[in-house]
Amino acid sequence: MALQVHFETSVAANDDPAATELGELLGFHRIGGDAAVMLPDAVTAWVRGAGNGTSIVYAVGHLPTWSKGPSAMRELCARGFVNLTCKRDVAPKQYIAQRTSKPWIEAAQAAPARRTARPVPCYAAHLAELMMLIAEWSAAETPMPTNSEIAGLLGLDRGVQVAYLLGVLDKANQIRRRTIDGPPHRIITVVKTGLSTGTYGGVA
Repeated sequence: MALQVHFETSVAANDDPAATELGELLGFHRIGGDAAVMLPDAVTAWVRGAGNGTSIVYAVGHLPTWSKGPSAMRELCARGFVNLTCKRDVAPKQYIAQRTSKPWIEAAQAAPARRTARPVPCYAAHLAELMMLIAEWSAAETPMPTNSEIAGLLGLDRGVQVAYLLGVLDKANQIRRRTIDGPPHRIITVVKTGLSTGTYGGVA
């Protein structure tokens, strides 16, 4: 089983310009001290083209955590394309990748975000609760609270939501609404019982 070494450890450990140039041509990059790594593009290119069982030294030395080449190789290992080992009985130590038999598949590109319709709130429970409140107020001839006050009772955020619910009940022929001049400026009648909410002072 052939072991392909892109950057000989003896070369990686010296400052010979020719050696540095050789390493760069082979996709290696010196990152200080005794460390040298394959660049991410070189890692991908090798894994894409390597045959099953082929091995390569993709990094040597003491690597910083931010090394992008080794990070790319670990990601490809997680995807099942390579197995990784570390040879520690040499100086500097060698990080070795061995190609598996898994066929190469390009990483799936992130799908563009799809625009989705804003969810329509489900008001079924609020409608039922509001209808019960109106029935109680009409039975006691209690003046109708404001929409904002009713919103607080129903756990809603805004009075406009209550206005919407009242419109739904009106269209469903559950209630009838009538506007009056004085407070509370409206009377709600429950169609089923014929009872209506009250007014302040008893004048409609």
